[in-house]
Amino acid sequence: MKMVFIKFKPDGKEYGFGVPEDYKGSAGLKPGSWVRVPVPGCRKKMLRVVVRVAETATPPEGLKMIGYSGRQIAQTANKKARRAAHQGGIIYLAKKAKAEKRAMLGGRPIDLAWEAEKAAWIEDDLDIEPYLAKGYNTDEGLPKLTELRLGMRMGFDESSYDDPSLSLRIIKKRRVHQLRDWAREQGLLPPMYYEDPVHGIDKNQLRELLIGIANGIMPDTYGLKLIKLHKCGPRVLREMRLCREAGMTGKEIRPYWALGVKKLQEVRAAFLAAKETDDGQ
Repeated sequence: MKMVFIKFKPDGKEYGFGVPEDYKGSAGLKPGSWVRVPVPGCRKKMLRVVVRVAETATPPEGLKMIGYSGRQIAQTANKKARRAAHQGGIIYLAKKAKAEKRAMLGGRPIDLAWEAEKAAWIEDDLDIEPYLAKGYNTDEGLPKLTELRLGMRMGFDESSYDDPSLSLRIIKKRRVHQLRDWAREQGLLPPMYYEDPVHGIDKNQLRELLIGIANGIMPDTYGLKLIKLHKCGPRVLREMRLCREAGMTGKEIRPYWALGVKKLQEVRAAFLAAKETDDGQ
């Protein structure tokens, strides 16, 4: 049986590995060749340089093999072919489309999602009927109605994205850009990183701040000055916003923002628990 020996360190010990009989390129193995060998702690075999090649009549017990045998390669090819055939099947595509639709609706059944959206329009003192008549009364139109409502409840002109034929991505993009431009005009946003390399925020931080503004939580109420919000990562900004939505003030949030996401979550949970206790009394 042919064996190859490799070193994991330049001056280290030699380790021997067996060469499978159906190993492709077995005849060309020589010192300097690259082979894949099993490495402790790694799921996949890693490339190492062959130090020497030898033949043995009695291979050591428990000898590990290099590379992948022809049988393993064939099994992998068959598995990939079966997976590709399954993913192209009608049942798979139908389930995938259904899952995508549920994800778009927040994981809720379509009838419950419609009830929640209509209730939200009534709560925001908006009339949904004219928009249903325009063609938004489909499953695909439901998330588009949500985007329209988010813009209209802030008093924005929705005419630039009020079109059922537009994709949800375009409608959301135009609505968010409209909100961003308005917030900049009002001085509610810190500068971007390309405007101020020291105190600027990135697009992920901007997204969290815009979500808060759309929900009525202004960035200057987070407990920090706008010029210092760049110190908070996107996840920290999200937790600060959730604390504000829970009813905490910026003064209550300020001592904990630098302690990280978990601390903010603990503080918010304690605040909500105390609030429930007070309401129960």
